[in-house]
Amino acid sequence: MSKHYRKENDCLNCGAVVTGKFCANCGQENLDTKENFWHFLSHNIGHYFHVDSKFFKSIVPLLTKPGYLTNEYSNGRRASHFPAASMYLFVSLIYFILFFKQQNFISVESDKVQKSKTEVSDTTKVLGINIINNKNSSNKAKVDSSGSENFFRGKRNYTVEKYEKEQKALKPSERDNFLTYFLNKRLIKIFNGHEAQEHFVDTFVHNIPKMMFLLLPLFAVGLKLFYYRSRKFYVEHLVHSLHLHTFLFILFSVSILINFLPLSNAASNWLVVVVLLISSWYIYRSFRTVYGQSRMRTLTKMFFLYFFYALSLTICLGIVAMITIATI
Repeated sequence: MSKHYRKENDCLNCGAVVTGKFCANCGQENLDTKENFWHFLSHNIGHYFHVDSKFFKSIVPLLTKPGYLTNEYSNGRRASHFPAASMYLFVSLIYFILFFKQQNFISVESDKVQKSKTEVSDTTKVLGINIINNKNSSNKAKVDSSGSENFFRGKRNYTVEKYEKEQKALKPSERDNFLTYFLNKRLIKIFNGHEAQEHFVDTFVHNIPKMMFLLLPLFAVGLKLFYYRSRKFYVEHLVHSLHLHTFLFILFSVSILINFLPLSNAASNWLVVVVLLISSWYIYRSFRTVYGQSRMRTLTKMFFLYFFYALSLTICLGIVAMITIATI
């Protein structure tokens, strides 16, 4: 369906002079405001599928041509490709949905196994075998949990109230500083209850997607350091980091979907090996395409970048753990 353009050359959005179909100042299309329903529908649907087609046109070379999209960005050909940050956000959203779904699936399967063990235990007790049933073992676990050696000073049933009382009994110069005092109270609360520990772990895991917003630019710093002679700007390394993680999240998402199938242990182990091989090959090819260095130099830098990434990941996980402790 043809579009109806205005005869006037003033932009209705910003008031600038329009010399073509689009305003050079704000980009608004100089369409007639009095359009009927079908014009309105076709215009908006067309705009949606234009964006949608850009995504699929970008996802194919992302999967099949490592480093191609990063080079396209560096060479200025950006309008025809989906933005790297938007693509990462979309793919990472799908990945973490599948990731948390997998965690719930594993938890459910674990509960089923535990329930099965409980039924076997109860049955064996009925047959006269001397085995502690699930109810008694559950009570014993609660006693052990509440009466076990505590993480703090090896004391039993150590509570926040006891810690505060001990601090008040000390001289002001001997008391813990403000930060230590605050963290100790949080940690005592977490480690003195099973529910508190579960809440901490659950909150920590759900904060991992937010951690990626720190890890991605930190890894780009590593790329900038190891490839400082490439004369690329930091943003170009950041775009490369986004493209790499987008591919890895797609790969991990596929592996999670495969893991939902009833696979044997051997098949699951082979799947891990395949994922590691594909990801390593992709990263290697991407580095070679983007930075154009020799095979040996690329492999050497990959080796050291793995250590840098592991260190960055550890730092980011530590920061997330501290934030989780401070906020729960």
